Amino acid sequence: MLKGIDLPADVVHCNSTVCNDVTHKDALSAFNKRVVKALLGSGEARNSSSGSHVVPGWNELVRDRHREARSCYLECGRFWHSRLDFKRALKYCKKRNEQIVDDRIAANVKGDSKKVWSEINRKKAFKTPLSDVIDSATGSVEISNLWRDHYRNLFNDSTHPAPVILPRNVIVDAPTVTVREVENAVKALNTSGSAGSDSVTPEHVSCAHPVVYVMLSLLYNMCIRHSAFPDDILEVILVPLLKDKNGDPSSKSNYRPIALSTVFSKILESILFSRCSDNLRTSDNQFAYKPNHGTDLAISLLKNATLEYTRRNTQVYACFLDMSKAFDRVSHAILFRKLLERGVPKYIVHLLRVWYRSQRMSVKWGSSTSSSFTVTCV
Repeated sequence: MLKGIDLPADVVHCNSTVCNDVTHKDALSAFNKRVVKALLGSGEARNSSSGSHVVPGWNELVRDRHREARSCYLECGRFWHSRLDFKRALKYCKKRNEQIVDDRIAANVKGDSKKVWSEINRKKAFKTPLSDVIDSATGSVEISNLWRDHYRNLFNDSTHPAPVILPRNVIVDAPTVTVREVENAVKALNTSGSAGSDSVTPEHVSCAHPVVYVMLSLLYNMCIRHSAFPDDILEVILVPLLKDKNGDPSSKSNYRPIALSTVFSKILESILFSRCSDNLRTSDNQFAYKPNHGTDLAISLLKNATLEYTRRNTQVYACFLDMSKAFDRVSHAILFRKLLERGVPKYIVHLLRVWYRSQRMSVKWGSSTSSSFTVTCV
């Protein structure tokens, strides 16, 4: 199906760095839609998270009873008492899932520490029922619209400084996106990641015919040359997640958003990041958002420093700063200036500004998705 896609010849051969032909952007969008349609039509992605439900205690208490009940049905055409036994065991696990998980954690405390954290992470992954009320809004439609207004106001803070504007002709410095770059970025994708608004999952791309690398490299090069992206690629779905399960689930301040972007945008992000990663090295004292770093290293550093100074009978003072909505309030204009100061190529900063300015966001709450909004102060 991918091999049968017609290329937009006029756009492929357009060499103008200041092209304003609106038909070219329309052709870009149509080409993107055809690639998406081909991937979705090539077969259902093997998404391990879809249609599955983890029941704590299944392996220990339910699995054998389930097999016995199924065996009885296949042999006799009826479940007899094995079905009742299976149902009782399943009901027991569902009613006591918290207790079962806690028992697993306790059993591993003095044993394998990796299993302890594995069980803790699995426990955190269990879905918490969505609240029917957030602040004054009730019902999924009202709540999704409330979140839309909240994030639109937050991301479009009028106090941000003037945006960074670079001439479009900086794009002439952009190297061609190669097929190998696309292939490497696809192979680095997290195959268990969620689909974006276009329903394409990482597995749709990673399991596709290698010709998809060629198609995507052509798409990205056309986008870069025209300083424009198909609207579908830039669609972002925001999903508010509960921060503290013991806190108030109806309070707006007890949520943080995650962004579900499209797989095509993630691939291009990876390519651009690989081109400027050497310019983004940070202090050794930063532990977040860095490979092979994490909070465990920060905790270890704090602990060792505290022990060392207390061993010398020296007082230790610590200051903990928790900035409310810090990530959401980052000024894109300041961020882009910092990137330029770090020596990030101008064409990348230009593309990021076009990207942020053009993307549309909507908020999903339960079965409802709000209308979209844009971020204008970039």
